[in-house]
Amino acid sequence: MIKRKQHYREHREEISARQKQYNEKHREEIIARSKQYYEEHREKILARQKQYNQRPEVRKRKKENYLRIKTHKSKCNREYRLKNKEKISAQRKEYRRLNKEKIKKLKQASYQQNREYILQQKEQYYQQNKDKKWFKKNKAKAISRSYERRLAIKREAIIKFGGKCSRCGYSKCLSALEFHHIDPTKKERIRFTSRKVVESLNPEEVQLVCSNCHREIHYPNRLYPLI
Repeated sequence: MIKRKQHYREHREEISARQKQYNEKHREEIIARSKQYYEEHREKILARQKQYNQRPEVRKRKKENYLRIKTHKSKCNREYRLKNKEKISAQRKEYRRLNKEKIKKLKQASYQQNREYILQQKEQYYQQNKDKKWFKKNKAKAISRSYERRLAIKREAIIKFGGKCSRCGYSKCLSALEFHHIDPTKKERIRFTSRKVVESLNPEEVQLVCSNCHREIHYPNRLYPLI
């Protein structure tokens, strides 16, 4: 065995040349023999291959190679697309122009194949975005509705607090009546978005006043006659 290895090292080039020459001369015969061997021992070869591929180190190596090739391809494609953006778009336009009927038939065939799935996706999208679509079409209507709803909730809150200014008794305009926080440290902006806000208002913490009285409470140093 050692002598054979030594002989191979000494006459490596000569042996490889002879081997190459033999392979070229008997190419068809070698292919036929390998095919015959594969057909005879097919199950055994496949089982051995499967066993080899299931090894953790082989699987890991294959995965790494696949990811490396994939990233390299995507990088090359991205670079090519960026460099030849105009050329690609021109080619696409030209292809679409020449193959209008073909593209149309392919689209129809694809739709017929995936009709149920497409309709399901459309229905799902509609259910998820129906409120957005309705708002876009009826924006003014939606805004007026929300304004009316807030006014109605504010009216309920005002009625709860007596329906008039607690200082001067003003009760003409709904928008002129406001809520003043007695303790400034507990002050929070009141948004009349739901009826829970009306329930959360406490008469010990909040006071109903008109806008004039509210300014007088907050700016006592500015009280002087204008005329």
